[in-house]
Parts: sequence; structure tokens; C-alpha cells
Amino acid sequence: MDCIVRIVALTQPSLIKIRERNHFAMLLLDLPQIRGDGGTQPRAQIDLFVVDEYAQAMRDGAVFPPVIVFYDGQEYWLADGFHRLTAARNVGLAAIEASVKQGRRREALLFSVGANTQHGLRRTNADKRRAIETLLADEEWAKWSDRELARRAGVSNDFVSRLRPTASFAICYQMK
Repeated sequence: MDCIVRIVALTQPSLIKIRERNHFAMLLLDLPQIRGDGGTQPRAQIDLFVVDEYAQAMRDGAVFPPVIVFYDGQEYWLADGFHRLTAARNVGLAAIEASVKQGRRREALLFSVGANTQHGLRRTNADKRRAIETLLADEEWAKWSDRELARRAGVSNDFVSRLRPTASFAICYQMK
């Protein structure tokens, strides 16, 4: 894996298949191919301190887990790895390893609300709130039970129950 980071820094790969697993492929994707602008960012904001830490670690040769993207036949929608992708861009890498799943922007969004529950930068309360508001802003997902929303977002059932009646739908633009 360490050699992949060196290759990425030296070449301009397009789609290099690294390996394939059950229902997703590991690819080396050019950074411009990855869409991080489709409203799939579940966090309230990017932590620039963390981006700088990740960028320095990348310069030092650290190997990070692949970002997770959903491919709809035309676009690679980023679902997990916004800090890593930003750091890779800041370092000037040409490409990044990605776990590619089949799906549209909508599937990437649904996956993203539960990202970082077990790994990565811990989510803030604002991040958790945004995840639930994202789910509640969707006509279909809003019909799900509090328990199901909590499971999908990796929060407590009580957290969802408290937010549902007061949820502001300021981020409903994501679903357009």
C-alpha cells in the first residue's frame, strides 16, 4: 500500500483497478473525478486543523483507508473521506484510493449520514444534528421510525425523538 501513495504522487492515473471485493471495487481515482460537491458532506463543517494533520501525514508517507464513493455510471459521489480528499488535494496528489460502490448521489448521502460513527474524526453534536436533519428533510426517509433514523445515523433513538418535532429543514436543498 505504501507504494500506492508514491505512485499517486508521480503519475496521472485514470482508473487503475487495485482489487475487487464482493459488491465494490477498489480503484485509484483521479481527484477531479470525485464529486464532493453534491450535498453528501454530512458534517456541519470541515475541520481545517484535521485536514492539515492529514496532509502532513500524507507527505510523511502515511497510508490512509480508501475514501468511499458511489458510482452512478457517470459520477463518483463521495460518501466518506471528505477530510482525506481535501488533504490529498492540498498535498497535490493526482489520485486517491477509493472503495467504489454502485449507487447514485442519494445512496451516497444515505451512507454518509452514518459515516464516522466507528472511525475517523469523531462527530460533533452539530454533525449528528445535521445527519438527522438531512434524513428528515427527505420525503421518504422522514417517514422512517425514530429507531430506524437513529440506526442509519449512528445516534440514539432519544436524540432523533428530540429533533424530529423541531427539525429545521434549512438543508433540504440537498435533496434537489
